[in-house]
Amino acid sequence: MSTDIKTTYTILNNGVINRTVKCKPSVIDIQLTTDEIAVEGDYPSNRYKYELGGFVALTDAEKPFEPTIFKSSKAVLVDLLDQLEQCGVAIPIHVEDLTQKTNAKKAIDQAAGRARFRLVSQGVLIANEYVLAEQEIKAWRDSGSPSNDIPICISDWIVAAGMTHEQAAQDLETQAAAFKAVIFQIRNLRLKGKALVDNASDFQPIAEDYISQLNSILI
Repeated sequence: MSTDIKTTYTILNNGVINRTVKCKPSVIDIQLTTDEIAVEGDYPSNRYKYELGGFVALTDAEKPFEPTIFKSSKAVLVDLLDQLEQCGVAIPIHVEDLTQKTNAKKAIDQAAGRARFRLVSQGVLIANEYVLAEQEIKAWRDSGSPSNDIPICISDWIVAAGMTHEQAAQDLETQAAAFKAVIFQIRNLRLKGKALVDNASDFQPIAEDYISQLNSILI
């Protein structure tokens, strides 16, 4: 027998079928724990028992009951989404699923998140660059904008955009101001929309309106 060919073994422990494994004959010993032995052949415990030194097929009455559980694809998806939410993953809410205030407010939050995502280049923590650059430039301005102590954010932009240090500083300040204006616009819509949903009996149209406004930002 070629050692490259995998063989199926039935693993016994004190005469009881534990499991079946498929591996090369040269590594079967590695699969065994204390008191286990391997017998060549495929004899799963739900179809066979081991007695009198051999394998005997179980009768229908002896076979263990194994209920078959059928789930629709929708039920499987719902279970998966529940597991993801329990792990902290924010699952997008469809606009047709705004039948509860909790979902309506969560959908507004998610629409605001998408708008913020569109505001900056795709990547992790890109928005932090805007904040740090603004802080560096403000500190530089407060110290009199010394040409011999230019912040890294400005010198990097000088190299990238081919500007003077003052042009680069003004350009970054303009970008930071525009960034903040949109962030506060998104925040205003998010907070106002959720507050109106909280205080309204017919909240679905309100949620849909604010989701639509947030979805239209930077499109």
